[in-house]
Amino acid sequence: MPRSGWSDRFARIGEIDVQDPQTWESRLFLTIDLDWAIDPAIELCLDMLDDAGVAATLFVTHDTPLLARIRSNRRLELGVHPNFNRLLDGEAGSGSAEAVMHELQRLVPEARAVRSHSMTQSSRLLDLFVRCGMTHDCNHFVPVQSGITLKPYAHWKRALTRVPYCWEDDIDLEYGAGPSPLDIATAGTGLRVFDFHPIHLALNTVSIEHYETTRSAHRTGEALREAAAPGPGGVRDRFAALLQGRMSS
Repeated sequence: MPRSGWSDRFARIGEIDVQDPQTWESRLFLTIDLDWAIDPAIELCLDMLDDAGVAATLFVTHDTPLLARIRSNRRLELGVHPNFNRLLDGEAGSGSAEAVMHELQRLVPEARAVRSHSMTQSSRLLDLFVRCGMTHDCNHFVPVQSGITLKPYAHWKRALTRVPYCWEDDIDLEYGAGPSPLDIATAGTGLRVFDFHPIHLALNTVSIEHYETTRSAHRTGEALREAAAPGPGGVRDRFAALLQGRMSS
């Protein structure tokens, strides 16, 4: 179980108000990019969130029956995770940025928070997000290694709150030997937003090589369980420590 009062520190991205520092200064923000993960990987993530009783924002990439489970948990918030990469790659029949957003809004009409896959952003996309009714954009990654103290800020059209984030599981694997999410949560200051992916939770990924060499196992729950690293120190271990507010004994 989480240590007493720890779970109350977590909040959802949509609760951030630039004009009210109390909505973010002492809070922790957990975000999950679904990234087309299979249901067993997402279920593992949801089970851990439920057990810890924490708030989180989940950015949706695709339809899954688990959206109903997420909606039933008042602590969880659904956002959208549009993938504009096919447009950038010039793939035939890839449509438009508007079409990408509208398809996701059809699945998650209540979404007000957005983070693009690959953090794709531009002034035109930000304008599109505003037109689509988004209120919070999470596309700006500033690694904790920069030493910069983060805070949310208003987009120039004032309709959109920009929410930079400081830690992401796969980028942490690329950096190596950086501060853990728990270290940041307990010793850091400023806006603290963390980003995890269900595939890395399921694998308990310990390195980029681990992830890449297990790609053939990413499509079934049984194969994922067999490919998972035993730990300690994997992404799932770090996720659990953040949820509980302490390292596992």
